[in-house]
Amino acid sequence: MKASGLCLVPALALCRAALAAPPIEWLPRGITGGGAFFSPALHPTDADTLGLTTDMGSVFLSSSGGDTWKTLDFEQIQGGRPAQLRFTAQAGLVFGVSTRMPGGGDGMVPVKSTDGGVTFAPMAAALSLTKGQCFFLDADSASGTRLVVADQQQIYSSVDGGASFVVLHAALNSALGIRIAGMVFGPSGLLVIGVNEGVLIVPAKGQPPVFLPPPTPDVGILGFAASALPSGAIRLFCLTAPVASVTNSVLIEVGFTKSLELLTAVWDPSD
Repeated sequence: MKASGLCLVPALALCRAALAAPPIEWLPRGITGGGAFFSPALHPTDADTLGLTTDMGSVFLSSSGGDTWKTLDFEQIQGGRPAQLRFTAQAGLVFGVSTRMPGGGDGMVPVKSTDGGVTFAPMAAALSLTKGQCFFLDADSASGTRLVVADQQQIYSSVDGGASFVVLHAALNSALGIRIAGMVFGPSGLLVIGVNEGVLIVPAKGQPPVFLPPPTPDVGILGFAASALPSGAIRLFCLTAPVASVTNSVLIEVGFTKSLELLTAVWDPSD
């Protein structure tokens, strides 16, 4: 398979929302408390289950659609900017990132719950790989078996719910490291991951991975989305910034030295 089908097109126009009556109704779920809140999470099948993290150290869970919230045990999962929850459609199965190391101390630890978030425990295999520096975690919400985690230098994947992992990709530039900008779990094993240094595509049906370079050598991918088309091609959408600005430690507040750019592309494995 070749990447010659990659045809980048600048997105010169923003989508214009219709000015007619809104098609959805937004419902208030309360105001946030002190500090900043991050990583809102939705359960894929239970509309009443919501999750939320805060840099004040708490992780919140609602089983009432946001009418009431409870704080999860900080000794099992602790909040912070990197903290997150990932619900799945499998009964009781929840993944997350905690900022508390086993036994205490700061870190970024992949954790797992099998009782809907009542209790969490570190994921031994993922913790051994990331060594308390799990900067990213995402799970296939439908199956609950496919999982991706990343530290500062490598991306790892699991197909057995986190019992074991393989290395998917290692940073091409160790000084910049790995920063995952977005990813999609597709059908039949398809996996598309946008990272600061390009796009990693793990095709369906056991085909070898493909790595596409960034749109131009001087930019890194800051934001990313993808979708599989009926033809088998994959549609890509990314937000780019100067390559030196998009590192594994970049935060929302970071200023950039020039305007960001939006780009779209279609990658066709048959080209």
